[in-house]
Amino acid sequence: MTLQRNFFLDRLRELKTVSQQLSRNVLCEACEEESADKSSEVPPATTYCVDCRQQLCERCSMPHRRIRTAAHRVVPLDQDVRAEVLASRGASCRRHAEEREKLYCFDCLDNICLMCFVVEHQQHKCQEIDTAAESFKSQLATDVSTISTQIGKLRQLLAKLEVTRYAFLNEVKSVEKVIQQRGEEIKRTVDSCVKAAVQELNSVKAESEKIIESEKDRFQLSLVALESFSAYSLELQNKGKSEDVSRAAKDLFRRAKELLQSEAERTVYKPHHILLSVTPVHCEIEECIAKLVGSVITRKLTTGALMIHSFESYTTL
Repeated sequence: MTLQRNFFLDRLRELKTVSQQLSRNVLCEACEEESADKSSEVPPATTYCVDCRQQLCERCSMPHRRIRTAAHRVVPLDQDVRAEVLASRGASCRRHAEEREKLYCFDCLDNICLMCFVVEHQQHKCQEIDTAAESFKSQLATDVSTISTQIGKLRQLLAKLEVTRYAFLNEVKSVEKVIQQRGEEIKRTVDSCVKAAVQELNSVKAESEKIIESEKDRFQLSLVALESFSAYSLELQNKGKSEDVSRAAKDLFRRAKELLQSEAERTVYKPHHILLSVTPVHCEIEECIAKLVGSVITRKLTTGALMIHSFESYTTL
């Protein structure tokens, strides 16, 4: 699904361009066009025409102030030009370029101009954009609040996952230590059995580590998506114009619903239960030593939806 053109972001990009120009002394753009080869005679710009997006000297700004049909917004460069740029740009109707969007159609879920209303939307439920935007802001605030709560829960799950990983690695170290101690007691005869047991344990460790890291990556991706949505929504509420809010509302509500549905059920993975099975038997020396050293056994013990793990050794030398 392709999002509609975001006029709020367009204004922010224009504001960035104006800010960069204001950070240095510039010449009158109109005079520069008239005398391209005589830059030394071009006077410095002292005003900014918001409608024409030009920096002008005092003389060139006068015609912009005197247009009979609708005088342009001309402000001195030493005033807050940035605020004027943000406030001045209304969104043009996509169907009628000469008209501004002033209404919101609840049937079509879109901003419209008065011409659109007369031609196609008279039987639809419509409302002034400012009024509709206030309602959308309230609803969006509720979604953002719910998202923020979910962010907190997700952070807690990530913390629990890290604690689980730490405990599991300690358990792995403990099991490996027992295996090594038992191998040292049986001396050289058990070297191959110790190696096989450690390799088996490390295989379980690697598999569980891989699953944990995968879960962690999923949590991080979800966290980034939630925080990105929250940051953009707050920016739109605080700085966006009414038409920006109403235009983006449909997609934002849909996205919020998707995020909340994907996060509705999430648990922390816990690795398999680890046992070291040791049973003394009368048999060939190599087989007996292998059984004395022990083998890694994994067992799933469930508490609710989570896995628990521990280590047991049944036989000592």
